[in-house]
Amino acid sequence: MAAKLRERGVIVHRARFDPKLGLTGLGTAARMFRAPDPGQEVTLCEEDGMVRFFSVSPPSGAAELRRSLNRAEAALSTAQADLARRDDALAALTERLDRLEAQVRSAPPPAKRTRRPPADDT
Repeated sequence: MAAKLRERGVIVHRARFDPKLGLTGLGTAARMFRAPDPGQEVTLCEEDGMVRFFSVSPPSGAAELRRSLNRAEAALSTAQADLARRDDALAALTERLDRLEAQVRSAPPPAKRTRRPPADDT
């Protein structure tokens, strides 16, 4: 259950089930029967590996910070990939330029052209 909730973007906490405490109020009981939305926090109260009940609470500030951090990390990853592609393209162009410059340096000098004197029409 916890894995499925995490896949949906729900923050999952685990707690031991204490039958002496029971449900802490009608609000908790009402929230138990709905599916939590992404970003909400769920506390699973377990006993012997089975979920006895759970409570749902709105997203905390920490949860929003975590989502914001995840978005920033994704943007950074994309930017780093773009920069890596540009670095590769720049390296290829630099290598090509170096080869062309070497070819120009090793090419024989151009042949000298001699001008013919102007024709004498006299």
